[in-house]
Amino acid sequence: MLRAIAPSFVAQGASGVSVRTRLRGLTDLDEQVLRVVGAHLGSLASRDVKIRCADGLEHSSQRWAERKRELTSDWCFNQEALGF
Repeated sequence: MLRAIAPSFVAQGASGVSVRTRLRGLTDLDEQVLRVVGAHLGSLASRDVKIRCADGLEHSSQRWAERKRELTSDWCFNQEALGF
């Protein structure tokens, strides 16, 4: 037997506030640092999403704490390696 399909609905719009700004007066080094940091943080976020998806419905606050500790140690290690 097939499962019943719920009726469609329109999702509510976002209720938060979005702030967009441009950084002005950056030096070439500033831009380089921002790109390196952004790429690194993006890779950490991507890896965390992969792990979170692999956990599926089996997630808990303890598992979140473990993932957070892993991400924090990776970020701190790479700050030192990058000279920050």
